[in-house]
Amino acid sequence: MPIRLRIEDDLLLIDFSGEVSTDDFRALAVEVRALERTLQRAPDRLADFTAATGMTVDYGDIDRLVLERLASPPANPIRSAVVGPQPVQFGNARIFQALNSSPHVTVAVFRDRASALAWLGRPSSPASA
Repeated sequence: MPIRLRIEDDLLLIDFSGEVSTDDFRALAVEVRALERTLQRAPDRLADFTAATGMTVDYGDIDRLVLERLASPPANPIRSAVVGPQPVQFGNARIFQALNSSPHVTVAVFRDRASALAWLGRPSSPASA
């Protein structure tokens, strides 16, 4: 899976690389939900598509992922910053943001990691993969 998932300083970091497929997103969703069940508090998160070279995902795929997240909300409100420096990445992230109707998840989309970390109230230290 071209996705690296880790927690660093109570922040869930998700770094995408290479070609990212719908199946990769589904596997990530399962992994994140399983991780959240082991934690007392769901962490804020940063999803960074900077190293992704392509995405084979469409509107319907994004909608299904959002609906799955709605059916399994985090234990507490979280903030989710998405970094999409390329037009397709940024556009898909904006679709995800627009479709998100969860009162538990606030999504913001950025073109660079430093801006996303600032929005999350974090120093620029958490390094990408």
